[in-house]
Amino acid sequence: MWRVMVSRSRTAEKVLRELVCVLEDWPLHSTCTSDGDSADVFALAVSFWPRPLLAPRVASPGGSPSSPSAAPPCLTRQPGCCRRSSGCPRRLNVLFPRIFLALLFQIFFATQQMPEEVDTFWRGCQQEGCPPTNPSRFAMLTVKALLCRLEYDNMVFEVERKRGWDTLLNAETYHCAMGLLARQMRGISRSLCYWIAGYLVKLLRRKKQHWEVPAMAFLVELLVYPNVRCWGDHILQLVPTYLQSKCRVMRRLVLRGLLALCKTPLMVGRMQPLLQRLIELLKDADREVVGMTLSVLSKVLWATGIPIASPITLQLAERLRPLFDSDANHVQLLSMHLFRDVMEFVAEEGKKPLKQHVHQSLIPLLCHLHDENQRVAEASRETLLQATKFLKNRKLRQLLEREQTWAVGKCLLAEYSSRVDEYLQQSLLYLQSPQASMREAAIRFLGLAGRHMTRQQMKLQVIYNALQITTKDISLSVSSLATQTLFLLRAAERNPPSRFRLPGLQERFRRVWRRRPSLRDNGFLCCWSSVQS
Repeated sequence: MWRVMVSRSRTAEKVLRELVCVLEDWPLHSTCTSDGDSADVFALAVSFWPRPLLAPRVASPGGSPSSPSAAPPCLTRQPGCCRRSSGCPRRLNVLFPRIFLALLFQIFFATQQMPEEVDTFWRGCQQEGCPPTNPSRFAMLTVKALLCRLEYDNMVFEVERKRGWDTLLNAETYHCAMGLLARQMRGISRSLCYWIAGYLVKLLRRKKQHWEVPAMAFLVELLVYPNVRCWGDHILQLVPTYLQSKCRVMRRLVLRGLLALCKTPLMVGRMQPLLQRLIELLKDADREVVGMTLSVLSKVLWATGIPIASPITLQLAERLRPLFDSDANHVQLLSMHLFRDVMEFVAEEGKKPLKQHVHQSLIPLLCHLHDENQRVAEASRETLLQATKFLKNRKLRQLLEREQTWAVGKCLLAEYSSRVDEYLQQSLLYLQSPQASMREAAIRFLGLAGRHMTRQQMKLQVIYNALQITTKDISLSVSSLATQTLFLLRAAERNPPSRFRLPGLQERFRRVWRRRPSLRDNGFLCCWSSVQS
């Protein structure tokens, strides 16, 4: 019956269009069949019988045409293996994006659900000589036949070589296979990628929950081409919805798509309305999502060059500060750089409210000056330097420019004495840092803070207790530094140095420091600057 229906080109095109419409609408319009059959059975029937339209008739060894149900030549895993007909039918070229995607989604549906009526239908197909063992594999073979019919057999071979077809049959890795197919499709035709991308955008507007992830995976891979990015306005309309997806893979794919669109300056400027949604993503538990979000935010801020409104800067600064301590170095780097940009691009009316967040960032940045990762330490220094410019603190800026980091803590306490309690609470947290160098930095700052609290016994006791615990640190340099700092603070509390003896005492410790540089490695309190208060 099907062969008779497609024997004429005009009839064949009508049949193809109708079948594609059914495939596209299933299972959304699953009850629209004329005979009342269930959705799964009807969809599989549509997937089964277009084979006469797709596979060319191949001569059998005996000279007679082989059956259309035979395995297509593209399954021999050799490039150039397809025996092509004299011409590539125009109707397949025109409808290829729709047919190709519809069949791919049928594979996805077949791997997701397998009701009893489908098993019954498929057993009947196998009795008629259908070679594949399950519906999803048969739909995959149909996709291969379609590609070979259009002379894309090299793509079939490359996907096979990378085991992409097997990956396509697994529901958990299906979206990965879709990405692979898209990358291979990029090598065929840019114009074809353009039309496929446009059709994917149209499908994603329907918001079907089943195949949104594989559709987005295919679309994102096509955005490498500038002509495909022409769909950017339509894609940006989809972003707010899909950024809120509960699926981690979907959030990653959307952010990858935004990064690809950022290569088009016009698109970056149109991402301003997405700032609020992107800032909310900075709380995501997935470090990869957070890292890509930071990258997109940075590109948007830099590309526009427009002063950031006060509400946005406050929300962004609040989300960025905790990321300084992320266990992912790339997240630390991006968050510090973005915080620096926020201080630079904030609108004039937003500077005063932002000061509170900048003050709260000083101790984290000060401790990260001693980060074991040199790139993070340098990013911390650059951001801290921008903070001193934002706060218009010339003394702190000069110390940083001269790289006198040991004196920054002392100057910080002297310049902002009203915030000593806040700084104390922040520095105590860094005693739990996994990095010994940062724990040492926290101890040094506690020694400085202790000298400012000689008359506040309760707060001084908090410092003593924290240092006492740290004397048992696993790192010898940290425990030694904590012991020496604790000893010096208690000694200074019992015998506060007079104003006349203080300069001489400072000089003695400086001479000791110069004669014994190895004490730095053992955790000796750098220049005992806590005495200088």
